[in-house]
Amino acid sequence: MGKRVTLLHFPTILVLLALLPAGCATRGSTAPQYPTAAQTGRRVEGTKGWWYVRFKMAWPEGAEPSWYLDLILAHRVVSPILRQFEKDLELWRFHRRAVRDQAGHQFSFIFFAPSATAQMVYAKVTISDALAQLSNAGLVAAVSYDSPRNIAKPNIEDTSDPNWSPDLQKAWPYFVMGASETWLRLIELHVQPVPGSARCKSLQDLQALYAAANDSIDRLWQKEGSHAFLHHLNAIFGYVPVQFYEKRQISF
Repeated sequence: MGKRVTLLHFPTILVLLALLPAGCATRGSTAPQYPTAAQTGRRVEGTKGWWYVRFKMAWPEGAEPSWYLDLILAHRVVSPILRQFEKDLELWRFHRRAVRDQAGHQFSFIFFAPSATAQMVYAKVTISDALAQLSNAGLVAAVSYDSPRNIAKPNIEDTSDPNWSPDLQKAWPYFVMGASETWLRLIELHVQPVPGSARCKSLQDLQALYAAANDSIDRLWQKEGSHAFLHHLNAIFGYVPVQFYEKRQISF
């Protein structure tokens, strides 16, 4: 595939602080729906859990994944919602993947919050102009949500890798939230200085803007990620050698 498959397995990125308005979208009539508390008659008050918003991208056979779409979704759809509800989101993160399976190219926003907050976040996603623009153009094929009527993942560790130690499962969500914040901040920094970026004139302009930002952030990661992310992460753990994917120990 050439590129990474899951961006958030390492200090790969990330972050927040972006509030760039989605100025060139037209709200469509095909907003995705999710089961509401009113429809189900059940609602959990004051109890937190993990919730997912999954954006599935169109990915034609033989084509490379359109990774820049992840950046548009993070910056123009999710970021304003993060800013609005951040005091109610104890933890959150992004997940990126593209594999030729049923899920395909999928970008996910994952957050730990009360059920009532999840319902409000879902409602904001469904009325996003930027999401409507991408959906109407056939670039986002589907959006799915966890049902807010049932908290299926109530524990901090419930979305961590079950193969990890219990302590790491509980601590890792805090690390990956910071990584996600860094990546989102990088998107803002690579988009904001571009003249006219706040109010793009067309979908093609929007795609070109974020494709360029994606390429720039990729180059930054390849050139500086080893020291800025991996070395300093290793320093926090006292430079103890880590078992690498190739089953060899290295220090950063």
